[in-house]
Amino acid sequence: MHNGAKGGAQNNYLLIPTVRIAGIECPNLLNSSTPEYFNLAYKNIHYLPPGTDWALSIESANNRNYAQLHIHVSRLSTGARRDIDKAVKANQVAPNQGQWLNSVIAVQNRGFRAWNADAMTHSFFGNLNEHIVEKVKGLAMGDQTMLITANKLGSGFIVLSSDKKSNLNPFGVDNTEFLLNK
Repeated sequence: MHNGAKGGAQNNYLLIPTVRIAGIECPNLLNSSTPEYFNLAYKNIHYLPPGTDWALSIESANNRNYAQLHIHVSRLSTGARRDIDKAVKANQVAPNQGQWLNSVIAVQNRGFRAWNADAMTHSFFGNLNEHIVEKVKGLAMGDQTMLITANKLGSGFIVLSSDKKSNLNPFGVDNTEFLLNK
């Protein structure tokens, strides 16, 4: 874990693997032997103040300054939480990864695919590749951004993914920075 706070941020930590992994686009993340980095990040939310509405996020290759995988361990913004909870109440969040592709919700006026994962031990990179990237022509893992947070209205974890290439409605994004309250 690395303190990623800069520019006035107080609650932004980074889980950075000790082995060289370029980022979300790295094919090594799809191997079954790869550590479950989101689960490792989840085990470190204790770095945040007690009671924090936490979020774990990773940026697309297009929205990074460094070619090194890092997962933000930060706070979810109030507006993002409100929009996610609204979608959960309206049953707009896919109950499984097989329905993730077609479960698009608006979070802060941007399109995100939403899935309610039952555990933090899913291969989130593998699921993103299999259930989103491989099914949409012209998409690559490097186009994707992903955010995971607790389902405050039920059990499990809300997994959001987005990109700028797949014609999401509302328009998708290649980063999640605007959903974080660092």
